[in-house]
Amino acid sequence: MSQSDIPEYRLSVSVDDPTLRVTVIDNADTIHASSFGESLDLKLPRGIYTVRSERDGRIADKLVRLADNAEVSPESVSRYTPMPLPDAATSHEYYTGVAWNTSMEMTAPNIEFDGPANSSLMVVVRAVDAERAPDGDPAADLVLKTLQGPTTCLSGPASRHESQCGITAWSARMSAGLVVLEYQGKQARQMPVRLLKGFQTQVFAMYHGRPRLEDLRALSVPLDDLDSRKHRDPYDRDTEFTAVYEKVDAGLVALANRGLDIADHLVTGHLYAKFSHPLLGLIGAYLLLLKLQRADDAERDRKAGLVRQVIHNLDRLLPGSADIAALSIMAEPILGPAVLRPIQDIPLFRVGTEAILDRAADEDDLVPKGSLLDAVADRLIGDTVWTAWQPVPFPLQDQQDENPKEAPSWVELAIAQSVDDARERLDTADLARRIGVTRRSVRSAYQRLVHRAAKSPTSIADEGIDVSRLQRGLLNRIDSKLIEQGREGIEELSRAATISYQKVYPGLKKLLATLEGGTDTPNASDPIEAAVESWADPNVQSDLVRRLEKSFVVDLKETRSDLNQARTVRDVASLVVNSTRARFHGRP
Repeated sequence: MSQSDIPEYRLSVSVDDPTLRVTVIDNADTIHASSFGESLDLKLPRGIYTVRSERDGRIADKLVRLADNAEVSPESVSRYTPMPLPDAATSHEYYTGVAWNTSMEMTAPNIEFDGPANSSLMVVVRAVDAERAPDGDPAADLVLKTLQGPTTCLSGPASRHESQCGITAWSARMSAGLVVLEYQGKQARQMPVRLLKGFQTQVFAMYHGRPRLEDLRALSVPLDDLDSRKHRDPYDRDTEFTAVYEKVDAGLVALANRGLDIADHLVTGHLYAKFSHPLLGLIGAYLLLLKLQRADDAERDRKAGLVRQVIHNLDRLLPGSADIAALSIMAEPILGPAVLRPIQDIPLFRVGTEAILDRAADEDDLVPKGSLLDAVADRLIGDTVWTAWQPVPFPLQDQQDENPKEAPSWVELAIAQSVDDARERLDTADLARRIGVTRRSVRSAYQRLVHRAAKSPTSIADEGIDVSRLQRGLLNRIDSKLIEQGREGIEELSRAATISYQKVYPGLKKLLATLEGGTDTPNASDPIEAAVESWADPNVQSDLVRRLEKSFVVDLKETRSDLNQARTVRDVASLVVNSTRARFHGRP
């Protein structure tokens, strides 16, 4: 029987979950169709097929023997999320009920930090299930901070805690604005939470040894919606309420994968929901731009109007938000150069923070000194879709950035490596761009590193860094602007960085022996012309300077006239010894 004689039948795959990818594969591993959240209707030859379901990297297969027309539903794939979704493997009635009631009945008094309490916040932290409930309060080390300084504990009498199932829920009416959620236990971190006028921001986190803030879920719900909840069922999948939870969960997972695994129609659904759920619209905007980064010019041109409208509408909903500035930067290949004002705020999402910091590497004033993003740029944590950082004190002006921490920060270590690698001066803009911080962060870290190299070199040595080489590199490979800004510690560092004659002389002897016409074992008192017969050749002197600068991390360009006057091998060694000080004692 020829291939054309094999009978064909209709295979219908019914899909009612917008976050489920379904693929039909034959026995030869050929993919016949794939959809994201949409049903499939195919005409296929008789045979055995696999209907594959996929969500968040988890897969379930169903085998279908196609010998007649068939209608099938794909296998379900478990969803793991801290949000109270009806089909989630981690959803339980004893958690959903607590969250539902806490959203309507505030557990804590009003908090007014920037105007009237016209917004609301709910934070829910809970175990995977009752069998794995922690011994203590899962929110014991969680606090809420305002940028002005006041701190609110999310555990204790002002929260709803049920130890038998391991859940703590806290809620309060609050001023609209930016607050910071802080975990104070091991792997401490802070994350921004935006409160919107007329909305409740809901935050959900799973507890597994500690609150897993890196997998946090958050969404905005209109306050009007809360007033009607007593008439509604949290498990009703047909309501817009539950659908929004589902879209937020799918959108955050897709954002973690840079928008690679989410359908266009689901992104469109995110965008259309922005007026009733602004955070969902923000997620959709980021996903749209991430997908367009991989699109061709024609597709970008087709979507330009949509991108412009989305950013405009979100700017009205989230005025002053750094996420809008980030979206404008990401949209520049489509819409052209953005008009940006100095950014005092911080993006909720890491992809937005990365976009702003990349631009700030070239535009130093984009992230002003004293802003939150400026304060945490060198403390960011990259294991989450959210912007997160190692804790800083509030208010920000209480920080003492000039005092080095107990151990070098990762930015200090990056500077140390770059100083060691640099052939000439350190390009601070290039370094800021490569490591994803602002140039001001590089300069601040440089000042701390200068202070540390002079005052506590042991903390550098403990990181496996050659302290003496770093000290000389900091003095001789940093541009003059950094030197001026860190001059307070430069004088002390220049004394600490001076290389001894006992270290220079043996290395110098080896270098002289390798030069053209050099003797095998020159003595310190030997005339330099005797140690190197071709010393009068400018190329030979240049070669020696280059090798000395590389071997001892020194700058001899300003000592060439002194080199020409050198009479003995000891004179040359002395020039190297004195080079680290010469630049900072009476010279610019």
